[in-house]
Amino acid sequence: ILKASSARKRTTSEPQIDEDSEDHDLEISMDGVYQFDWGIRGMDCPDCAMKASRAVKRLPGIQSCRISVAEGTVEISQDISIGTVSRASSVLASLGHEPDIGWLRADGANPERLAPRLGLDNKGLRNSILSIPGTLDARTDKGHIDVQRVWISDPELRMISEQKMSELLGEGHMLSPVRESAFRKDQIQ
Repeated sequence: ILKASSARKRTTSEPQIDEDSEDHDLEISMDGVYQFDWGIRGMDCPDCAMKASRAVKRLPGIQSCRISVAEGTVEISQDISIGTVSRASSVLASLGHEPDIGWLRADGANPERLAPRLGLDNKGLRNSILSIPGTLDARTDKGHIDVQRVWISDPELRMISEQKMSELLGEGHMLSPVRESAFRKDQIQ
């Protein structure tokens, strides 16, 4: 079963373009409250949903969190200038509720070559990817860069997110579905 995942803008604040007077590079600062939703695994009781929702609401920038046991989904409103959806997804995963979204591989992107070129180590590269709006999780090991992302329905935020991903992975990068084992982590012994 495929579960839809998306991000929608809730407020009217718009991305700002700031010009740094020292080096004249344009930097896009992202702000505003956006709604993100995605499917999650392992959510089967209302009490668990309430506990998970409370844990997510404690994170910086979270305006609201709604978890549906019946649908197996989470919907959060996040101020992207304060926090990231990857942090919310990480908290849910630590409670046993991983995203029910497939992984995408950055074709041809090698973290061992890419990170030093960007002046980062492998962990810094992963953290940079996790800071991009709509990114739920990232793996930067075994010579590959894999990401889990939600669809961003707001065109401006989607453009900014894609631009930031291109800055890291290079212009013209392609994300392709990763073929994984038919078993989930909790099924492997």
